[in-house]
Amino acid sequence: MKKVFTIFVMLVLVLSMFSITSLASSKEKAPVVYNDVVTKEYDINGNKVKVKISKANEQKLSPKVLKGLAEEFPNASTINIYNVGDMEVSEKDFTSQDNINPNHHKASQKKEGDFSTLGTQCSYYGLCTEHSHYYVTSKSKTSYGNRGPSRFLISVARGAEKTFGYQKTLSQNSSVTGGVSSMQSEVSATISSGVSKTWSSTYRFSGISPEIILPNNTRDFYWAGIFDSGNWKGREDRYDKYGSYTSYNQSGNFTEYVRYVEWSVDYQVK
Repeated sequence: MKKVFTIFVMLVLVLSMFSITSLASSKEKAPVVYNDVVTKEYDINGNKVKVKISKANEQKLSPKVLKGLAEEFPNASTINIYNVGDMEVSEKDFTSQDNINPNHHKASQKKEGDFSTLGTQCSYYGLCTEHSHYYVTSKSKTSYGNRGPSRFLISVARGAEKTFGYQKTLSQNSSVTGGVSSMQSEVSATISSGVSKTWSSTYRFSGISPEIILPNNTRDFYWAGIFDSGNWKGREDRYDKYGSYTSYNQSGNFTEYVRYVEWSVDYQVK
């Protein structure tokens, strides 16, 4: 009898702990994890969109990317993020003009009129042409983990498999704006050129398994680049024909693609 009573007390304690846990979780909806997959649910215009991603890949994407996918595909039932590809990035920051060779930024000299009349004055200064030196002095990122435009890959019916039948490559290039071309080249040299992904002609895309009891009958596949963005600053030292110069501030922006993401969207075609 004592043994039965002990078992009864233990059951009551377990049930009490379960009730407390249930009450706590009802206040904040935590991600559901099954076999190392995190499932996040978003209410988009009354439709519950589930976004599934492995815990490892979740660390590589910002929360705004996951929510952004649900907002872009509001009629989807499930979005499966199945691959996040990384690119090796060699970072180099401009901290001061001292570690930049001015000659590397020297623009092509441009003649202004006929300087033969300057005579000894021209030879005295040793400078008879107007020119500029360009210096990139700093570069900093201001935004991280943004998703580029979605690129459609292929659509597969339920229970089917498809291939492209040819080799397919998608890419997204980094970019630099502002300043002159030599300054843009300096900034470009410090960021990745972009991201790309190639699929072989025999790469197979699988549709929704017929064993899964769901109304969904179509699966679309997509690809997109993930980028960071920021700004850079520099200056132009503009020399006149007499050797004096005036400094002008230069600045611009850059977009650096650092990885890419692949996902599928499950939905019902009626």
